[in-house]
Amino acid sequence: MAQRKLATKAPGARPGKARESGSGARTILVLQRIAEAPGELTLSELARAADMPPSSTHRILQPLLRAGLVARSGAAYRIGPEYYKLAASVLSHVNNDINATPFLDPLWTKWQETAIFCLYRPAERIGLVKEMIQSPHPLRHFMELFEPISLVWGSLGRAILAHLSLDQVTAIRDEAPRGRITGAGAPSLKELLPELELVRERGIAIYRNESADLAGVAAPVFRSGDVVVGSVGLTMPVRRYDRLDADALCKEVMSASRKLGSTLGYSEDRGGG
Repeated sequence: MAQRKLATKAPGARPGKARESGSGARTILVLQRIAEAPGELTLSELARAADMPPSSTHRILQPLLRAGLVARSGAAYRIGPEYYKLAASVLSHVNNDINATPFLDPLWTKWQETAIFCLYRPAERIGLVKEMIQSPHPLRHFMELFEPISLVWGSLGRAILAHLSLDQVTAIRDEAPRGRITGAGAPSLKELLPELELVRERGIAIYRNESADLAGVAAPVFRSGDVVVGSVGLTMPVRRYDRLDADALCKEVMSASRKLGSTLGYSEDRGGG
């Protein structure tokens, strides 16, 4: 049996409030304004929010973009993937009440594919790779701990998205970036909603993309009150997924998600209450 590779949490930091006039304080202020915004900000909007000239704001943004702390979409700016990793790292130490590793371990042991717990972050309307055991196979889809995930794409995201309100689904779909692997635009609501209904009926999300050679199976994780908090799943190349017993794999992923949910107060017999 191959030795498992368990991803561990790394310490991080989050900038505080800045009022001073130094370059470091201005950089922190720009990050704060982007993090506090409900959506993306244009350069002029960001400069106005930070009370700085657009030229100064643009100059401050350049190293933040290179570091991945800020991301750019057209003419607008938003928080980048590295910022999410830092914030999630802090949260993992402050609020670490979800421990998915005991439930990922059996999945990894049997199937030898990358096992992941994706944490739902409602404030940012994204998922985060909170815990992960990498597949021992050299051919695998590489993901990083605390990597942000759009809920529109893949099994991990859709397992969560299927259990959100229509307003939340619409907002998440409207904000969704292009697919990281395929570069495709987000599906329309007309396409997406029937797929999410199927996820609810099955109790599991199945994703298969031959062009990207990526497949995944994931089930939602609920806490007490029937509130979705994340998803548990396995990801792998399509060619290996097609050789597996898909029914057995789905049943075991669903079982793992339910067992994890039971540690958070969720009970199917009580309707989640």
